[in-house]
Amino acid sequence: LGSAASHPYEERWNAHPKVDPVSGQLFWMDYDVTGQSDKFTFGVVSASGEVERSCTGQLPGGKALMIHDCGITEKYAIVIACP
Repeated sequence: LGSAASHPYEERWNAHPKVDPVSGQLFWMDYDVTGQSDKFTFGVVSASGEVERSCTGQLPGGKALMIHDCGITEKYAIVIACP
């Protein structure tokens, strides 16, 4: 099975992007799966598919870690960085 749908960041999401049930915004994180960089990217895509925000951060300890999931609250995005 395949999907005919596309999204601006469909190849860059972490395993579990989150959708805000109120706004319909999609929150995603991307990181270097090769383990060579401690940088990650966080982004927000509107319910209509427009990129609203994209920024880069650095994982704790200056090490490459796995970001399998993320969380969102009304005010914060939470990076879950597993060793």
